[in-house]
Amino acid sequence: MSRLFPELDATEAWAEPVIGDELAPSADAPPERPLRKATVVFDKALGLPGRFKTATGECHVHSVELIGPDRLALNIEGGGVPPFTLYILPGRAPQTFATTPHLSLIVRGTDRSQAVELLVTQAAYRLHNAPFELLRDVAAADPEVARAASSGAPPTMPGVSFPPTDIDVEYLNSLGFGYSPPDAWRNFLQGHENNYGGIENSRGYCPRVSGDVVNVNHTEIECYYSSPPQHDGSVAFWNHAQPDIEARIASEGHHVELFSDLGETDVIKGGQVKLDRLFDQLAGEEHRPKVVVVTSTCTTTVIGDDIQGSIEKLKRKLPLHVVNMGQSRDIKQTIFDEARARPGFLDVPKKKGAINLLGLPKLLGHRELLELLAEAGVTINVWLLPEIDPRELPHYMAAELQVLYDWPFLDESYRGLVGDLPIPSLRPPSPFGIEGTKRFLAALGDALGDPHLFEEPLARRLERIQPEWDRLSREARGYRLGFVGEERTLLRFFKTRQVLGIPVLQLLEEMGFGIDFYLTRPKAKKPSDGVIERGRRRTRYFETRDELEELLRTAEAAAFYSEIHFDNRVTRSGKNSFSLADFGRIGLEGSLEALRRVLGACKLPFFRTYAEYLGRPFSVGHADVAEASTP
Repeated sequence: MSRLFPELDATEAWAEPVIGDELAPSADAPPERPLRKATVVFDKALGLPGRFKTATGECHVHSVELIGPDRLALNIEGGGVPPFTLYILPGRAPQTFATTPHLSLIVRGTDRSQAVELLVTQAAYRLHNAPFELLRDVAAADPEVARAASSGAPPTMPGVSFPPTDIDVEYLNSLGFGYSPPDAWRNFLQGHENNYGGIENSRGYCPRVSGDVVNVNHTEIECYYSSPPQHDGSVAFWNHAQPDIEARIASEGHHVELFSDLGETDVIKGGQVKLDRLFDQLAGEEHRPKVVVVTSTCTTTVIGDDIQGSIEKLKRKLPLHVVNMGQSRDIKQTIFDEARARPGFLDVPKKKGAINLLGLPKLLGHRELLELLAEAGVTINVWLLPEIDPRELPHYMAAELQVLYDWPFLDESYRGLVGDLPIPSLRPPSPFGIEGTKRFLAALGDALGDPHLFEEPLARRLERIQPEWDRLSREARGYRLGFVGEERTLLRFFKTRQVLGIPVLQLLEEMGFGIDFYLTRPKAKKPSDGVIERGRRRTRYFETRDELEELLRTAEAAAFYSEIHFDNRVTRSGKNSFSLADFGRIGLEGSLEALRRVLGACKLPFFRTYAEYLGRPFSVGHADVAEASTP
């Protein structure tokens, strides 16, 4: 009879001696009776023989470690069960997978697995009455068991913890990490995590139609929340640059965003019913919008919803102007072409000092920039792209000058929309940072025929802004910022096409920060050894996840760029993250706020203080386990 497992005493599986009988003195056994190996004893104690097996073998305890006086580590694998370590501790411990009256069971492994969860649940049941001291004695009696002098924090294999922390669950089930490629562990840019092909496309700035418009988003929640918030400040999966939502609300008047919210059943049976329901709701409203824009995604295209059929039914109920983006090669082009086709479009009288502003994102800080222009007598006639407001287009030709924001992503739109219109064009430097804003204003003044046009309003603002900018810049010189990624990818990233036209490095260096690059190269190219320094920029190369983990932990950089919300690779390394959400601000006042935010990210002490309690930085993701070290 087993003293440890009385609830299982009647089963034939325990006809052979188990832990309690193996160690207890017996009158029936000679004193010199040899003990079996600890691995064999724990195999039977956990009920592994014959329980988990495949054609290639069975699941077994492959090794046992005795760690100080209060911890056992059983390394288990085989039989289709992912390799993992079962830590057994006395009493109650944090982050346990299961407990018994005497024990805490903690699991660390390379992957989440139902087989692991079932095995450990079974182990907890079978060890229900086992005192820790008896298990420890079994391990201590085997000379082949590895021993460590002290416990310390439980070591972890690469992979998720059991039970998974909240952040583990969030990442393992998220859009980015649920479908990311095997090298996602080194990707910190959104473009790697989806099929958009360019970070700026999924930001939602480009296809948006503003004004007295109803935007009908016929899609599922992942696509909807991969775009930046439009009005209500709701969160997105990614660290987007923040649009000036208050300015949108103030200028747009009656603007409505509708979302069909397709679920799993809709993907199987079709989402037509939900789209028709949205259109019925729209038909019941008293207000009639100028335009209804219907946006669909790859999901609705694949399941074959007849979106145009639903639109035709709506138009039979109401005489609305409806644009189906699924049938438009370019929604901006479609709406602008309609405006150009109206009689009198080219005959609008000119307005002195009026300009058309093209391509400039309506980021935080743009209102103050427009106020500066207005103080010099310059007014905005039409603001076109990346958003488009149909209400403004009839008087487009009233401007004396069209100012093209320097963003290569919009080059094709510039040519297609306004390239052939008889209005002079200017492409000035982007107004980010104090120096960039000065160059923007100087170029604009020259094009309008007065090089001194903005001197006075600029001087008044600098008198107020420059002292704080200088003080914060001196402080920023004591901090460094980090960028991680594949070398060619980051080179493309810094060419501004993928970052809303923002000259990232020039802006951050003007603020005073040093820049550290942690790069990988194609396997055909041998990485450079050591640190490469050019001015205040440093470059180091790495190849494996372990190398990156060590670089993040020991880096001088206080904050790392990441477009992933709550990136625990950064925070668990004791660092802070920063992104376009922090420095994506325009003009003088916007740039000053950007400096405040990035500097604040560097100074935040929380993760530096508590990183050791947050777990391994790479406990989630899809890195090759072979690259990672074990405890």
